[in-house]
Amino acid sequence: MLGNTHAAVGAASGLIVLGGLASHSPVALVTGATLGAIGGLMPDIDLDSKHAKAVGFSSVLYLALQGAARNLTSSLAMSTTITGLIALIVLVVIGLKSNHRGFTHSILALALFSTVTCLILGETWKWIAIGYASHLVIDLLNKKGESLLFPLTTKVCLNLCKADGITNKVLGSLATVTTLVVLAGRIL
Repeated sequence: MLGNTHAAVGAASGLIVLGGLASHSPVALVTGATLGAIGGLMPDIDLDSKHAKAVGFSSVLYLALQGAARNLTSSLAMSTTITGLIALIVLVVIGLKSNHRGFTHSILALALFSTVTCLILGETWKWIAIGYASHLVIDLLNKKGESLLFPLTTKVCLNLCKADGITNKVLGSLATVTTLVVLAGRIL
C-alpha cells in the first residue's frame, strides 16, 4: 500500500482500538490519531526515497517534542525519554539502511519500535504500536512479501493485490472516512 493509505489506516486503527475510551478528550483523540498515522508510516522508512528519510526524521523530531513536553518535571523521566530517543534514532538508521519489507516490516521491529516509543511517550505508545501493526497487516495483502519473521529470510504475503491498485484506494478512503466519523462523533 502507499504512504497516504498507511497513515490513514494507522490513524483509523488507533481510533477504533483506543479511541472509544471515555477518558480521551478531543485533543487526546487527535493526538492519538496523529501518533497512529506516524506508526502507520514508520515501517516504510526502509524505502530508498527522500520521503522515507523525511518520515524517519519527522517521527524522531515529533516524538522528541512529545516526550520532552511529557517529562519536563522529572530528571528520571527525562533520562528515560533521552534513552528512548537514542534507541529510536538507532532503529531509524537501521531502517534507512535496510531493504524494503525487511527488518522494519517484522514483528521484531514492531516490538522494538513499540518499546522505545513507550520509553519516550509513556502510555500513548500504544497509538504508535497499533498504527505500526496496521501497516504490517495491510502489507500482507500485497503481492510482494514482507519479512514478518526477521531475521529469518522467509517472506510472507497473501498475494491479493498490488500496492498501488484499487484496494489501496478503497482502504485509504474507508480509513479516512472512519477517522473523520470517529473524531466528529466524539468532538461534536
